[in-house]
Amino acid sequence: MENLADENEKALLDKVGKAAQRVKLFPLPMVALFPHQGVPLHVFEPRYRKLAQDALSSDGVVALPQTRPHQGPGHVPEVSRVFGVGIIAEHEQLHEGRYNIVVRGIARARLVQEIASDNLYREAEIEILDEDASGVTADDTSALSACLLELSRAATQDTQSVLRKLSLLGNNPGRLADL
Repeated sequence: MENLADENEKALLDKVGKAAQRVKLFPLPMVALFPHQGVPLHVFEPRYRKLAQDALSSDGVVALPQTRPHQGPGHVPEVSRVFGVGIIAEHEQLHEGRYNIVVRGIARARLVQEIASDNLYREAEIEILDEDASGVTADDTSALSACLLELSRAATQDTQSVLRKLSLLGNNPGRLADL
């Protein structure tokens, strides 16, 4: 079963890698997309409705960079240089062309350059970043697990139970850090 999950993750990473030359950007303030996590979005602006429509009719790949505070009206907000990229894992088309979507994080990416486009939305060339945990020690991983358990104390019992199970991801310190 684990091999099947690993193969599925590799296929999704390959799909994102193939889109890296021209990926659709959905910039948002104070939103972070992490690998293996989902971000639900209600899409109502015309440019992002078009983005969702185009993504769903092609590879489903979308990047969610955070915007930096803008300097005034008419200013195109700058986006973070490193951000999450994923696929639209779930979608529901609503009336008037709006969507409810869930973007599932697949990888971290670095902005190489924004690409001029005739589309209403922004596009960019990105570089997929490798998850390198080679310098992470067993003590580091234990500390991450302990932090996750400590944070869970303020959560509901159901959330605490889930976080306890997730804290056992000792072989994947990157996922622990994201959580």
